[in-house]
Amino acid sequence: MKILNFISICLCIIIGTNTTNIVNAQTINDGKIHFSGSIFDKSTNKPIAFANIGIKGTTSGAASDFDGKFILQFTEKDYSFNLQISAVGYKSFSGNLEEVYDKYDKKTIYLEPVNYNINQVEIKADSKVLQKLIKDAIDGISKNYEQGEFNYKLYVSENAVKNNNKIKTEYIILTDHKKGYKRSNGIDNFKNIKYKVLESKRSFEPNSLYEEINPMDDILSMDVIMDDKGILNKDYVRQYKLKRLNKKTDKIAEISYECKHPHISNSGDAYAIKYWGIIYIDNKTKAVIRNISNYQTSANSKHGRIFKLPKDPKEIIEYSFDTKYKINKNNKYILDKIEFSKTFNKDRSNQSQTNTFVKIIEFSNKNTITIDTREYHENRKANEKFWNKFELIR
Repeated sequence: MKILNFISICLCIIIGTNTTNIVNAQTINDGKIHFSGSIFDKSTNKPIAFANIGIKGTTSGAASDFDGKFILQFTEKDYSFNLQISAVGYKSFSGNLEEVYDKYDKKTIYLEPVNYNINQVEIKADSKVLQKLIKDAIDGISKNYEQGEFNYKLYVSENAVKNNNKIKTEYIILTDHKKGYKRSNGIDNFKNIKYKVLESKRSFEPNSLYEEINPMDDILSMDVIMDDKGILNKDYVRQYKLKRLNKKTDKIAEISYECKHPHISNSGDAYAIKYWGIIYIDNKTKAVIRNISNYQTSANSKHGRIFKLPKDPKEIIEYSFDTKYKINKNNKYILDKIEFSKTFNKDRSNQSQTNTFVKIIEFSNKNTITIDTREYHENRKANEKFWNKFELIR
């Protein structure tokens, strides 16, 4: 009997190590399950970059890289939730985590392209309707979103893989939005939005000032309601290819967009090569409740997407962010969370990737705290007493 058991174990090991296409889900020392796989186009068998992979009801999420690969982290209690995968121009994939494991034993998950099957006249007519819907959403910002000075308290988690080394930084950051969601240009936004770091914790010791810089300037630019560069700009809305992804009668309009000729003013990135995404607009209130943006750029500045570098390095960088909004007690929309993924592909054999998660943990428009500067970097000692008690409410 012992010999038979030994043979069975050996067979399991052999099968497990030689089947390269089976979904890889394993628990490592940090107590989380790491699920890795690839997202491909069913019709062309080509990888899909920047597909959004998430578990509904949780903060667990990831995005596929340029080769369609992704790594999703979650805990055992997430097994009862649904896994959802979405990408611009494709039908969404959804299924219970455990059922996905049972039904799909391959690493590669295929998405079906959406066939809109409409002629050019209909496309042109619908494009004008969608342009008007986006313009109406811009006009409705002062009505739908919190106005006047307020503070956000944010939790920010930045996880990076560089040279096969995993590093993590966590922040608690307080912002001062001096004029609320009042639309303005980039210079006025710089004047009207300030922030400071309240707490921070690093899994590594910074070796330079560069490694102490936080991602807040990028994060603020991903709050698309506040930012005037990108899809929510009346001056540039005609420069986008727009498509409706769902029925006109649906409560939420899902609109895919692709910028024809991206530059800093219509994309918000000084080095944009490609810029596309999906925006979700409430058909009744005209409020933007979600935006997914994808970029391919030729360079990256640690100080923010709008900044130019002294020299223009020739490298390909892909990143995406998913911004969601929620209604507060005042029946106004405010920021809920942002998921941000960035991949550096300068050397394909040694890619580096950063995944950032942002969650609003407090909102206040009474007895607001005034902040007069932007605290770009800091290297304070971690307050272990605070972090031991801190628990993120999902």
